[in-house]
Amino acid sequence: MAAFSVFNSVLKVLPGLVVVGLAAIAPASLAQTVEAALATQQSAVTLAQATDADDQPASPDDLGVEDLSDEQIAQLEAIFDTYQPQIDAATARYLASLEAINALLVPSTDDLALTNAHNDVVVAEQAMDELIFQRNLALRSVLTLDQRQVINDYVRAYLGLAAPPEVAVTFPETLVGLDADTAIADLQADDWGIAFTTPSQVGLNRGSEKLDLFINRSGQISDAQLF
Repeated sequence: MAAFSVFNSVLKVLPGLVVVGLAAIAPASLAQTVEAALATQQSAVTLAQATDADDQPASPDDLGVEDLSDEQIAQLEAIFDTYQPQIDAATARYLASLEAINALLVPSTDDLALTNAHNDVVVAEQAMDELIFQRNLALRSVLTLDQRQVINDYVRAYLGLAAPPEVAVTFPETLVGLDADTAIADLQADDWGIAFTTPSQVGLNRGSEKLDLFINRSGQISDAQLF
């Protein structure tokens, strides 16, 4: 029964294989056929695992951000709708290029054919990677600073990167990224006084200490310098 099970699995993997009867195949021949079938299966698995695109987000739910506003959700959905068909097509082209070069990796293939096939793989992979990266950047632009870490993690995972070691952030660097009005109000409550203001900068002092805050167009602190 085990032999028939293996034989049937071979028939499924190798459609078009015609056998008059099981007795017509010698044990060694059957073993070779099974080995070839398993190699074919392994090749398909390897190619299917050649890209991590399937591990990337495909909807706002995949981001796992709980405090998304309705406007953010609508913007994120629009980005996914725009990019996902392009990413799917680029991924299919990349996998097809891998299949093509895989088929050419035999002793009789000349160098030029392999070079051209390899170039196709490189171009297809770059196109896929660029679409995924640009999609992730677009998603990231919709999120607040506190929400963006999830996209950073997706980019790192796709590139196979480990998160860098955490760096201790001290005052005034802790102010960077905060809403300027809120941060300034908190500083005033901590005895900091406003010395001057411009559309893009606020100077504060507390005794002999001086603090300059630089504010971007979104009203967030982009830099803070303590003197």
